[in-house]
Amino acid sequence: MTSEASSYRRILWATSLIGRATLLAALIGLVRNKAVALIGGPAAVGLLGIFTSLVTMGSSIATLGLDTSAVRQIAQPDLSEAETARTQRAIWTMAWPLALIGGVAVWLFRDPLAQFAVGDAAYSNTVGWLGIGVAATVIGASQLAILQGHGRLGDLARVRLWGSFLATLIGVAAVYHFGIAGILIAVLAMPLVIAITAFWLGRDLPRSNWKRLTQEKLSDHWRVLTSIGVLVMMTNIVVSLNELSIRAVVTHRLGLDFAGLYVASHAIISVNLSLLLNAIAADYYPRVSKVADDPKAMTLILNQQLQVALLLAGPLLAAVSLAAPLALTVLYSSAFADSALLLRLLIIGGVLRLGIWPLGFILLSRRAGGAYLSAEIVAASAIPIAWLLVPLIGLTGLGVAIIASALISFLAYYWQVRRGHGVYINRGNFALLGLLMVFLCALAVTFEFSTMSGIALGILGTAALCWRSYRLLRAAVAE
Repeated sequence: MTSEASSYRRILWATSLIGRATLLAALIGLVRNKAVALIGGPAAVGLLGIFTSLVTMGSSIATLGLDTSAVRQIAQPDLSEAETARTQRAIWTMAWPLALIGGVAVWLFRDPLAQFAVGDAAYSNTVGWLGIGVAATVIGASQLAILQGHGRLGDLARVRLWGSFLATLIGVAAVYHFGIAGILIAVLAMPLVIAITAFWLGRDLPRSNWKRLTQEKLSDHWRVLTSIGVLVMMTNIVVSLNELSIRAVVTHRLGLDFAGLYVASHAIISVNLSLLLNAIAADYYPRVSKVADDPKAMTLILNQQLQVALLLAGPLLAAVSLAAPLALTVLYSSAFADSALLLRLLIIGGVLRLGIWPLGFILLSRRAGGAYLSAEIVAASAIPIAWLLVPLIGLTGLGVAIIASALISFLAYYWQVRRGHGVYINRGNFALLGLLMVFLCALAVTFEFSTMSGIALGILGTAALCWRSYRLLRAAVAE
C-alpha cells in the first residue's frame, strides 16, 4: 500500500469514527428540537436557537481561542513528557479564570444582550443564567482540546455521543415539565454534560504535578497560547456574532416564528456538515500542524481531506435537498415544511463551508491568525445583504445572502492560503466543488417550477453522485 493510500485510509477512518458519533449525537439532539417544536412551535425553536447562539458567542470570547491553540501546542512532534505537562498546566491556569470571567460578564450584560438578541428586556434574567453555559463551555472545550492534542479520537467521539444523549434526556424532560421555561435548562444541559463527560474520559491522561506550578515560569507558554488564541477568539467572535446577527435580523424583520424556521433549517444543514467538519477538526488539524513548515506536504493533505469531504458530502447533501420538505416535517412539524427552499439554499452555502474549513486550519497551523481573521470578517457581508433582501423576498433573501457571503469568504480564504503560504487546491477538487454547486443550484431552481421535475432530477443526480463517489474513493484507497 502506498503512503498516499494509507493517508486516505486514515482520513476515512477518522471521518468514519467521528462521523458516526456525530451522526448519532446529532440525531439524539434532534429529538430535543422535535420536542421543543411540538410543545412550543416555531417561536420556541427560535428562542432555543437564539439562547444557543448567545452561549456560543459568549464562550467564543471567553475561551480566548484556547481550544484551538492548545491542540496545536500539544500536537507538536517530539514534545517531551515534561513539556507536555507544562503545556497542560499553562492551559488550565488560563482556562479556569477565563471561564469565571465569561460567566460573570454574561450576567452583568444580560439586559443589553436580551434586548439585542430577542428584542425584549423581559428575557434579561434568563439570558443572565446562560453565563453558566458559557463557563462550562470554556472548561469543556479546554479538556476536549487536550484529548484531541493527544490523538484521543475515540474519546472525542464518546464525548459527543454520550454528551448529546444525556443532555437531550435532561432537556426533553425539562421542556416536557416546564414548557417554554424549560428551554433554558435544555440549553445549559449540553455544555455542562459535555464538560463532565470530557473530564471523566480523560481521567487517565498524564497528570501534571501541580506542586511544581510555583517553581516554574509558564509565561512563555501563555504567550504562545495567547498569540494564536486571541486571533482565533476574534474570529470566533465574528462567526458567532454573524450567526446571532442573522437570527436577530430575521427576528426583527419577520418575527420570532420566521427565526424558528431559519433555526430549524440551519440545524439540519449543521447536522449534515458536522459529520465531516468534526472529523476535519479532530484529525486533519493535528496532521497539518505537524508539517506546518512544508507547504508541499500541507497541499497534499489539504487536497486529500477536501476530496474525501466532497465525495462523502455530495450524495448526502443532494439527498437532503431532494427530501427537504419531508426532512423538515419529520424532524420538526408540518409548520416548518414551507422553508424547504431556504434549506436548499443553506445546503449550497454549506458546500462552500466544506472548502473553507480545511483552508482555515492551514492558516492556523501556519500561525497566520491575522489572515484567518480577515478572511472570516468578509463573511459578515451576509448581514447587510440579509437586511436588504429579507424584507423584500423573505427567507429566500436570507438564503441568497448566506450563499453570497460563503462564496466571498471562500475566495478570501483561498487567496490568503495560495498567495501567502504556497498551499493550493488542485483542479480535480475545484471540478468536484463546481459540479456539486451547479447541481444543487439546479435542483433548488427546478423544485420552484415543478415538484415532479425536481424529484426526477434529484433522484438521478443523487444516484450519479453516489456512483462517482464510490468509484473515486475506492480508487484512492487501492493505490
